[in-house]
Amino acid sequence: MHVATRRERTSVVVTACDALGHRCPVGGAELAVALAPCAHCHYGAVHAVLDRGDGTYLISYSAEISGRYSLAVTIHGEHINGSPFRLVVASSSDEAAVSSPPRRLSRGSQSGL
Repeated sequence: MHVATRRERTSVVVTACDALGHRCPVGGAELAVALAPCAHCHYGAVHAVLDRGDGTYLISYSAEISGRYSLAVTIHGEHINGSPFRLVVASSSDEAAVSSPPRRLSRGSQSGL
């Protein structure tokens, strides 16, 4: 589970892989990202999805309200392996269980990410 802090931008890195699990060496995939609430009604904001051109994508997001969220990541309309990901947004950095540097998420066996 990924931990973020309320009102602070957090980033994750998605690494695109082919159907066999081999890393894709180039970018250009159609990546879509949504941050949805779990058990409350506040949607978070996805600020940027940056294609780094090397098969990795930097996703930046934030949420105004602490609580549980899900981060859905799709490539070419298909969820990547493990998506949607569970997130916890803490009310302060003191409450965040771990400092969260950019985390790597891999695509898995679906075509796309």
